[in-house]
Amino acid sequence: MTYQAHQQMMEENEEYRLRVIDWRKKIEKILEQRNGKNPSCANGPIKIPVAIHFDSGIVPAAQESCAINVTVDQIAEMNNEIAGLDSDASLINNFLSCFGAGILGDACIEFCIGQFNHPPGYGLVDGDYAITFGQVSFTIPSGNFTPVNSDWDEYINVYVDNLPGYLGVSNGIPGNFNGDGVMVDNCVFGTGNITCPGVQFTGASGCFTTYDEGETLAHELGHYLGLFHIWGDNFNCSPPQDYVDDTPNMAANYGGYLSCTSHMSCNDLPETCGTEDMYMNFMSYAGDACMYMFTSDQSDVMNATAVAEGFTTSNAKCLPPPVADFTPDSSVSLCNTDCIDFMDQSSNNPTSWTWTFTVQSGNITIDITDSNLQNPTLCLLSGDSGVLEVTLRATNAAGNGLVTKFISVSYAADMNYYEDSDGDSYGNPSMVLSDCEMPSGYVDNNLDCDDSNSNVYPGNTESCDGIDNDCDMEIDEGCTTEDCDGNYVIVDALTQDTFRAFINLSSDIPVNSMDDILFTSALEIELNGGFEVIGGTEFEARIENCILGNVRSGENTSFNLSSQTGRQSFSAFFERQLRGGEVDYVEIWNISGKPDVVFKSYEISKAEDEAINYLDAGSNIIYLRHGASFTIKKIHLHH
Repeated sequence: MTYQAHQQMMEENEEYRLRVIDWRKKIEKILEQRNGKNPSCANGPIKIPVAIHFDSGIVPAAQESCAINVTVDQIAEMNNEIAGLDSDASLINNFLSCFGAGILGDACIEFCIGQFNHPPGYGLVDGDYAITFGQVSFTIPSGNFTPVNSDWDEYINVYVDNLPGYLGVSNGIPGNFNGDGVMVDNCVFGTGNITCPGVQFTGASGCFTTYDEGETLAHELGHYLGLFHIWGDNFNCSPPQDYVDDTPNMAANYGGYLSCTSHMSCNDLPETCGTEDMYMNFMSYAGDACMYMFTSDQSDVMNATAVAEGFTTSNAKCLPPPVADFTPDSSVSLCNTDCIDFMDQSSNNPTSWTWTFTVQSGNITIDITDSNLQNPTLCLLSGDSGVLEVTLRATNAAGNGLVTKFISVSYAADMNYYEDSDGDSYGNPSMVLSDCEMPSGYVDNNLDCDDSNSNVYPGNTESCDGIDNDCDMEIDEGCTTEDCDGNYVIVDALTQDTFRAFINLSSDIPVNSMDDILFTSALEIELNGGFEVIGGTEFEARIENCILGNVRSGENTSFNLSSQTGRQSFSAFFERQLRGGEVDYVEIWNISGKPDVVFKSYEISKAEDEAINYLDAGSNIIYLRHGASFTIKKIHLHH
């Protein structure tokens, strides 16, 4: 119907005819200046505000919220379609050999439902969608084919009504952008994804099934932005057709066509003018299931129309004014520089910025008093302190936002920082550096008593290792010393026991010698039953000082090995104590109520299982050795 409306208006409406002539001149000039088929989207899409008006009686009371959801969904789908992102758009790849590789278009246009700067008198406030229910006139003025409401002349208007015998119409090719727009039948409005009780929208019972995906709006908006039917409305192969170079000549409109799944390649496409027909184009009359694309040149025409009408990449109806903000907020302490970097933090996408800088107090002088940069830099020329009054005005198409802050400016004083070579956050008092900011690898305290050991720092827990771990000039405080009865004989591997052993010395042999001593078992030394050496066997051993050492009282742990839970706890204990560090092997001593220590020694991989099997009830010492280092844990077991 739109083409017929266009023809009638060209014949009867001189103002419209002159407007179409002027439009053609404008878009031809725009198109001549473009090198590529699709318009450039380098700066983002052109924003076109739309308003949707439902006639009285279309949406029942209490269904307005649902109708708004349908509208939002419909416009989102429209944006996909005009950008070449319809869910079926990839099907065009089946037809590149007949239509060309660059045939799928992207008009670089984004429709937004207006949310700001609404016309007064409709009860809409900023943040509300530009959607009305029975509030605008649906009277169609003489010489027009849609309502015309001048209050809404900054929008493309979509009028939704129960139309008599047609699906939709545009008020001209292109539209007048004067409060007119396109009309669509309520049964073809919406994508079918959302239905509202009692409302005959697309997908609802009783509505059309051929046009049930919301493509009618794409068709009519294509008209409104300057596109003709792809078959040229003459139903023959003679020009003029649709005035677009990359669409084929066609002699059929494919009204209600739903056989697209039978034609999935260039070889089986229908032909009405000697070349393959493009029934999948939104400007045909095919069923919604078969339409999914605008061509590249069609997209260029729509974009050029939007540009000719003055639309840009921002629009006050779609975007709120900026909320101006910037950093720094209140004070700046300069260090190793005389300059301050001001950073725009404004919201709502400002497009221009105006800064002013004024010295309110102090002895500073500055190099600039204003700037139009988004993020300017201001430098002090003289002085050492003062207060700046800084004002930022951030502007976009919807308006501007203003903010003023008072910034205290001074130079940071030098401070002493101390090297932290072991990374424990405490500094070496003998390695000091003065600067106005903390250098890397330095801290602001000089409390470390050993900057070569990350396990030594104030407040650390004593490890009972003969080191002042907490820098309080005391060693192993809080640790308890287990009884160590005399010195111990370290027996070499000459014995029948395959494990290296610690044996409590109970003879009168001198213990102050670190030399190897030749012993004869059960003669010079009394060995307990846990050490299996044949009586009279000579072997070498050496005597070392008692090394049971210190055990933190807080590390004493009790396990009940008669229960599964106790054994699991003991297993977890081993996991922490043994696997957590480097340990060559573990030796376990039972010292509960015995004059001599009963011992066992295990390879680390066997320690856990063997320990559970070996250990007696009572107090036990677990002795972990790695090289020359050792750790001692005291545990208590009961069965």
